[in-house]
Amino acid sequence: MAVLAPVTPVAAQAPGGALVFLAQTPWVPAGGEFAVRFRIDRPVNPANLEVNVAVYPAVATRSEFDETVRDRLEAAPLPGMAPFPVSALAPDINGDLSVNVRIQTPREAGRAVSLPARDGVHPVRVELRGRGAGPVVDRFVTHLTYLPEPHVGSKLGLNLIVPVHAEPALQPDGSRRLQAPEQLVTLVEALETIRGAPFALSPTAETVAALVSSTDQRATAALNGLRQAAVDRPVYTGAYVPTDLSALLGGGLDGELAGQLGRATATLTELLRVRPETRTWLAQEPLDAASLSMLTSRGFERVVVAEDQLVELPNQMLTVTRPFSLDARPEAVPALTADAGLAAHFDGEGNQQLRATNLLADLTVLHLDEPLSRRGVVALPPRAWRPNRAFLETLVAGLASHPVVEAVSLDTIFSTVPAARTQFGSNPLVRRLAVRPPGNLGMAEGDLRLLRQRLDSLGSVLGAGNGVSGVLDERLLVAQSADFDSGARRQPYLASVRAGIQGELDEIQMPTNRSITLTARRGQIPVTFQNRTGNPVKVVVRMQSDKLDFPAGTSQVLELTRLNTTERFPVVSRTSGAFPIRITLESPDGKLEVGRARLTVRSTAASSLSLGVSLGAVLFLAVWWGRHALRGRRARRLVPA
Repeated sequence: MAVLAPVTPVAAQAPGGALVFLAQTPWVPAGGEFAVRFRIDRPVNPANLEVNVAVYPAVATRSEFDETVRDRLEAAPLPGMAPFPVSALAPDINGDLSVNVRIQTPREAGRAVSLPARDGVHPVRVELRGRGAGPVVDRFVTHLTYLPEPHVGSKLGLNLIVPVHAEPALQPDGSRRLQAPEQLVTLVEALETIRGAPFALSPTAETVAALVSSTDQRATAALNGLRQAAVDRPVYTGAYVPTDLSALLGGGLDGELAGQLGRATATLTELLRVRPETRTWLAQEPLDAASLSMLTSRGFERVVVAEDQLVELPNQMLTVTRPFSLDARPEAVPALTADAGLAAHFDGEGNQQLRATNLLADLTVLHLDEPLSRRGVVALPPRAWRPNRAFLETLVAGLASHPVVEAVSLDTIFSTVPAARTQFGSNPLVRRLAVRPPGNLGMAEGDLRLLRQRLDSLGSVLGAGNGVSGVLDERLLVAQSADFDSGARRQPYLASVRAGIQGELDEIQMPTNRSITLTARRGQIPVTFQNRTGNPVKVVVRMQSDKLDFPAGTSQVLELTRLNTTERFPVVSRTSGAFPIRITLESPDGKLEVGRARLTVRSTAASSLSLGVSLGAVLFLAVWWGRHALRGRRARRLVPA
């Protein structure tokens, strides 16, 4: 009889899935409800899943808040919450789920949390786990902003400056290649969300130029969206590409800074059709005393600077949220700090709605440091951050009705927030830039200096407004981009500029190895110059010879307007014979050699000195011969026949 093997029961499949944060209540009053909306992606065995919501005591400092964002919660959660079985949650039309947490002052049974009757920001950990306190499948940390009493004081002002930046699209060969064009659609959508908020724009001029030159429909849409967003808000200008000002000035490249600023302002004015704001400098790259002085001399009146670029304040306990004076020469400059803690929330990785929610909570913690004072902060995201619609929508919606935080312009902060004062409040606060090692441009300072000199000289040859100088100038400016983290990425641009200058000079030529014969002591030497640039050029001709004099001078300014131009140069030969004449073409400023030639001059005309010597010799011989002949006849008469 066959024996049947026992059947092994199949193990129950372990629960699983991804917990995705979608939205939450921005703030909760006394007796209100805190709602969190989320989605569970790829749920496994959902009947055995539950959502646990744990509310923790309010954070005391921004440092503690920063730890909670990283999911480092040391305190025990507040009691009063029971888990939510996933099977009991009713999905909405999109399939999203929500849980509600009632906030009560007296503790009640069920899903309610008792919070102290004071303002606070409470970390909230939301976990997806197996039922019955099973293993945690996924989780996130958000924050519950609890404001039980009506707020009657000043709000904390927030000014957000939205960057529009990509790595240089201009390539060394002159072509343009937009980086990550798929993100342009996101940019347009993101800019639409801030239309009603007093936020500012900080577009990189080279990026805008790339949008204009692109034939990609997404680039065209992004440009139109950027133009619309720029109509009714400040547009801050800076360098044409982000660059280290301290490195430029430290390398003696003052003119490059002027070129960066001038081209940026002109580009944004022309392409965005707005006048950019040129009073405020956003110091995202290193700033030192010399570069700050240069900026003030060029009309910048105030600065937004990162805290880590400033000398640390002794015994500083709270974030500086008021304007202060930045020590500069000849006088101090009004300044605000770009808060590093706020900037950290602008990260393209991770859940963007959750990052924006944490930013709102961070602003509330910042307000609660000094809730009765009028203050303001600047959020200056890293340039690498791409404006994200989900992030900005969450932020704008959260600010719209927030009791203690509001969106304001930078002008409002500077004009309405009282200036910061020293520790004991006796004097206005004056801060200094931290002393840092001088920046560098990957050892390219020497090449930049030489190429700028040659490019300027080429401009004097080709004339104002020529297209070649503008093209090569842009490549030289792009070579200074702070996006290039090594000299190896700059070198192709520098080599391209070097080759472009030489290629243009090679289009201006003159004949060499010619022989010219002078049959008289005075004459003219014809020299033919060839201009194949397609445009009029101006050059200086210099001539040198050991045996020729030049009555009209050794140098002459020429305008070459045709393909071939023949000029005649008066000369005077000092002697007969064959000898060289050296001809050099230079730029009008004398700093660039355009070309050179060597001609041979053969003079067959005798000079007056040689004629006099020859005539004297003939007369001498004639006299000598005559006297010799007379003596001979006389001697013959004395001899007898």
